[in-house]
Amino acid sequence: MDKAKEEVKKANCFGIGKYQKAILGIPDNENDKPHSKGIKITKDGYAIATDTKLIVKIPLNDVNADELPTDTEKGEINPITDDIWLSVVALNKAMKHLPKNGALPILNNIFIREDEKKISLVANDLENQVEVKENKETCQENVKRYPSTDDIFKLQGVKYQATLGISLLKKLADILDKMSNEREKAITFFFGEGESPIHFSFSVGENTRRIAIGVMMPVKIDTSPEQNIEIYQKVKGKEVKK
Repeated sequence: MDKAKEEVKKANCFGIGKYQKAILGIPDNENDKPHSKGIKITKDGYAIATDTKLIVKIPLNDVNADELPTDTEKGEINPITDDIWLSVVALNKAMKHLPKNGALPILNNIFIREDEKKISLVANDLENQVEVKENKETCQENVKRYPSTDDIFKLQGVKYQATLGISLLKKLADILDKMSNEREKAITFFFGEGESPIHFSFSVGENTRRIAIGVMMPVKIDTSPEQNIEIYQKVKGKEVKK
């Protein structure tokens, strides 16, 4: 095996698993905007998804190429060399072929295979391999039209930050859904200094003058505010200057 092939074999491939799919399953809207119908996979291992109201950039699963099976006809699943657009429809089809439980990376992830004309989403249960194919030219055109995260993720300095518990947020969202009218289903947060409680207010019922208030305690985590900012900047694609 020559050096070039050896480097490819040892490289990392990025998999799309159930944890990413939970938020990547955006609806297939009727408009023709590529960010409404698909997701962007970056060559450095992130997936970007939006429903035009919420946008997220989440890391994909990092898997060594040595852990993936080799197709006798098509060869190895190699790391992607450029950003790729994938349709939500194709991703949903591929996800249906993954086994519900599995210890190996190949059983828990959808991997991407590139050839001259097609982008394939590969699912493998060790007995059968399924590939959902998309036109490579379409994928390349749509990724060029996808919103730039450099423009979207602009944060002009961080004055305060807070880490909120998911279970508390869900409980609060359930309360808001039951108590607020359709027009006023919104919440206002008030952030104090440091780790002080986070206060919030929201309208109740049909009368928007009836305001409820509450307090939520932030969750303590191991990373410092400075580390959190540094991590955010790295994911955004901008290294922090030291």
